Amino acid sequence: MSRYCGDTDAEPILAAAEHWKSTCLLSNSGSIFGESSIWNSENLQHLVTYFVENLDWGEGSFFQKLQNQLSAAPPSAKLLCAELMWLMLLCPSNIKPPKKRESIQKIASWGNVSIPNEHPMLSDSSLSGVGSAGTAYNNLRWREMVYVIKLFEAMFKLSLSDREEILESKDSLAEWLESVPDNDQRQFRHMFLFMLCPDRAERIFGASDRRRLIAAFRGKKPRDYEGLTARQLDVELATLRS
Repeated sequence: MSRYCGDTDAEPILAAAEHWKSTCLLSNSGSIFGESSIWNSENLQHLVTYFVENLDWGEGSFFQKLQNQLSAAPPSAKLLCAELMWLMLLCPSNIKPPKKRESIQKIASWGNVSIPNEHPMLSDSSLSGVGSAGTAYNNLRWREMVYVIKLFEAMFKLSLSDREEILESKDSLAEWLESVPDNDQRQFRHMFLFMLCPDRAERIFGASDRRRLIAAFRGKKPRDYEGLTARQLDVELATLRS
């Protein structure tokens, strides 16, 4: 039932996520847009070094800063960053496909990779989104990217069999995500669960929206649920749906 998105067809987006999962996450290599193997610990460590541990607090747009931060990173790490951005932009519906394509192609170009508009993973149907992301998802995109990089840095330190075990169920994945710093504050956490577990995870990405929905059905106030973790709110939502 979580797959239902009203008039929006979520299947192309979920199919794109499934393709990424099999090509990149459940392998020791892979790439969505390139021919080389880029999803690995080495490239993720480059993104930790050049972005996570090198945050720019000065003036400039997110992309201006990001380009400068990654200037010394190898092309493979820059392409991985573009693919991370692709993944981060799959779910939001309040960012339109042309803007998403522009962002992804821009980062890829820093690694000397040109991705044509006609690429199936850049189609309007793949990038139309399934739900609105909060304002902070755009205005504080660097925070989400730090979380995403740390998430996959930790995941790719695991063996392939351990990754497969974590991804066997929504509950095991949600439990593992609690080990990632800033997990309860990040909207990508909810997107990631929905993309990989659409039959169990809700497509509600804002924490305040999740609390308001639960409170409305319980006859309480949203503040009554402010002390719950993201996983505890998952349980409340699942109970309501059942």
